Amino acid sequence: MKHLFILIAAFLFHNISIESRASEDACKDFQNASLVIEAAEEINVLTEKNWNDFDVITHMDQSRCLNSIVQEMIRVRGKTYWRLWSNWDDGCDGGNTYGVIYSSDLQTPIAHIYDGDVYCPPFWRQEMRASH
Repeated sequence: MKHLFILIAAFLFHNISIESRASEDACKDFQNASLVIEAAEEINVLTEKNWNDFDVITHMDQSRCLNSIVQEMIRVRGKTYWRLWSNWDDGCDGGNTYGVIYSSDLQTPIAHIYDGDVYCPPFWRQEMRASH
């Protein structure tokens, strides 16, 4: 029985490790300036109700920024992601670009965007994380 538990634990750790590695690789792709990003479509997924569920976005002033966030489904290397980022409305973000890139199911943050630059998880500002 002990061996079965160890085998199951190792399997679960391996799968989590693979998913984590895939997210890290995707984030590094987004840091590549020559990356080809295909905009699939713009769909409003942000609402007043779910505003605080999204990294980076949660720390923006909702009353000034709700209509200033570009919400787009994008495709990169055949995979679909959500990119939510502030446009150039100075009243929302002071003229900078902030945002986040999520997995297609909007459950896993892949990259943070601060002042137009893309950051991977080891370099995320903890205060920019959504509280879950």
